[in-house]
Parts: sequence; C-alpha cells; structure tokens
Amino acid sequence: PPDQLRVLMAAQRDIQANLQIRADVALFFFTITAALGAFAVGAFLLRRVGGGLNDVAAAARAVAEGRLDARAGSVRFASIEEDQLTQDFNAMAEALQHADRELKDSTAAIAHELRTPLTVLSGRLHGIQDGVFAAGPDQIDSLIHQVDSLTRLVEDLRTLSLVDSHQLVLDLARPEVSDHLFGVLNGLLS
Repeated sequence: PPDQLRVLMAAQRDIQANLQIRADVALFFFTITAALGAFAVGAFLLRRVGGGLNDVAAAARAVAEGRLDARAGSVRFASIEEDQLTQDFNAMAEALQHADRELKDSTAAIAHELRTPLTVLSGRLHGIQDGVFAAGPDQIDSLIHQVDSLTRLVEDLRTLSLVDSHQLVLDLARPEVSDHLFGVLNGLLS
C-alpha cells in the first residue's frame, strides 16, 4: 500500500498541476476578454456621451469661420452639462447672428442718411461751380444747413459708439410732470 499511496499522491499532484494550468489559462482568457469588452463598452459610451462636445466644437469652428447660422445639435445620450453647453452655445450663436444682422442693417441706414446731405452738397457746389446757381446768401444758407445735418448725424454716431463701448451711461429717471406743468401754466398766466 505505501507504493500505491505514493503513486496515487503523484497522480493527484499531476492532476492538481494540470488543473492549475487550466485554471490559469482560463483566468488569462477571461481577463483578456473582460478587458476587451470593457474597452469596447467604454469607447461606445464615450462616443455617445462625448458626442455632444464634438458637435459643439464643430459648430464653434463654423462660427469662427464666419458661418453664424451654425448650431450644435442635441445629442441623445448627452449629460446635463453637455446639454446645457449646447443650449448656451446655440444661444450665443443666435445672439451673434442677430448682432451681425443689426450691424448690417444699421450700416445701410447710416449710409442712406449720410448720402442725402452729401448729394445735396455736391449738387449745389457743382451747380455754383458751373454757374447754374449764384453763390448768394440763399445758397450758402442751404449748404450750411446740409453741413449742420451731417454734423448732427456724425454726432449721433459718436453718441451711439460711446453707448456701445459703455463710456456713456444713460441715467433713466421718471420726470416729474407736475413740476413741468406748473412751469408751463405759470408762463401762460404771467
């Protein structure tokens, strides 16, 4: 029996060694499979969750290139922060587009307002130069009137630029109408 016991113990050691090798191989393959699976799921989730940032970045590049109508789209699996960033970016782009439109409209309006007195001035001066109009007091008064109109327009533009640059602050207050009415009534009754 001792020889059989030794043979039996040797066989058991071989079986345990074989089982240990198989367990190590199985653990190795399980670890590799789990790591690859976790990487795949992580990459998928990162694309889904981080996709909103890519869309905002693409829209920001488009706005930087001058396409002010570019907007970032909403993403299905976006986080609260990504969704808020997308909304804020789109609001900012909308405000930029609106400001650009207003600038173009106001520039056209200013050009139109400046063109009229300049056309009158130019026509009158050419008329005087060509002898069509006499350079009398009436013509000079008319020219001075046009220059005054241009001066007012330029001063209005200057005021607007001061307001836009926050160098001129308007102090809005309610007027006391009763004080003005008493002043007018006293003037009428006097």
